[in-house]
Amino acid sequence: MKNALELKPNTAALKGPVATRLMGERGAGTALIVALLGLSVGLIVALTVPLNLVVEQAKLQAAVDLAAIDASHARRGLITGYPCEVADRVLHINMATSGKCSIVGEVARVDASVKVTGIVLSATAWAGP
Repeated sequence: MKNALELKPNTAALKGPVATRLMGERGAGTALIVALLGLSVGLIVALTVPLNLVVEQAKLQAAVDLAAIDASHARRGLITGYPCEVADRVLHINMATSGKCSIVGEVARVDASVKVTGIVLSATAWAGP
């Protein structure tokens, strides 16, 4: 006599090795590993973009700082050239788009931006004697 609560799949239609594979739990570990690998790759991609933006912002700030220092040096005659042209050249070498450049008294102010993965990053720097 069969227990009324015992549930067994109906394998009358499926016979042979295919039925054994479909009805068993073989391969469940493989599916779990594939899911975990997919999750890991997704997490790595999700973290890479913001971290890349942080690195690019730091690079941009360093380039703008250098451009402002060189503009200040050009203003004081320590290097040749007009201050804002020198700053533009430094920004161009560092692949940044130059924005506003101004010399007020002894202080040089330089703005620049760069586009990274569709996001515009900007930085400003001041330099003086």
